[in-house]
Amino acid sequence: DILRHMVGAVSNVKKRAWGYRNHFNSTPGSDDDKALAELHELMMVVPGAQGASNYWHCTSSGCEAAGLNKQQTKRALHHCD
Repeated sequence: DILRHMVGAVSNVKKRAWGYRNHFNSTPGSDDDKALAELHELMMVVPGAQGASNYWHCTSSGCEAAGLNKQQTKRALHHCD
């Protein structure tokens, strides 16, 4: 669910728009933050360029796990350059 939310692959967003974003900001010490640490170990997310340890971006593996196709993944990865 976190990966899908991170890249906008949610039910209220048209599928063709998935990947329009690529970020997630978690609350330090929260369940989401712990889940993101596990996803980081699996190399599905990386810490964000914002310098905050609770700001994250999907990797290509995370985008694939979220259900994005190649074009959507390219769009999502562009958002964390």
